[in-house]
Amino acid sequence: MGDFLFAYGEYHTGKLHPASLEILTPLREIADKLQKRLILFMLVDDSERLKEVRELEKALCDEVWYLENREFKDFKDDLFGKVIVNLIKETNPYGVFFPATLQGMALAPRVAGELEVGLCAHVNSFEIEGETLYMLRP
Repeated sequence: MGDFLFAYGEYHTGKLHPASLEILTPLREIADKLQKRLILFMLVDDSERLKEVRELEKALCDEVWYLENREFKDFKDDLFGKVIVNLIKETNPYGVFFPATLQGMALAPRVAGELEVGLCAHVNSFEIEGETLYMLRP
């Protein structure tokens, strides 16, 4: 397993979805406890509009990654899913976390199925015991 956590940042119309920001705070705590880096990644159509997001790197994330392509202007779950699966295969993160948004709920099961890994949806808290991360849900 990798030495970092991936957080998917839903980016649309020049802004990061608030739910993408909300997941960063608990993930920062988890990353610190597990001694792993936290990387926010986004699929964007125009990186010039990312000035506000780059500030997150200093505040909540260790790094902000973005993949830029004009095809990412509108959400296409099949395209986004393929790109994310390839990114995960190439980088082998410790875990991948999606916000509970329409995009996140469309992508998480698609990505988990393609990678043949488990999925825990609607997580509302985390616990860490040693190197093991437990996800708690209602």
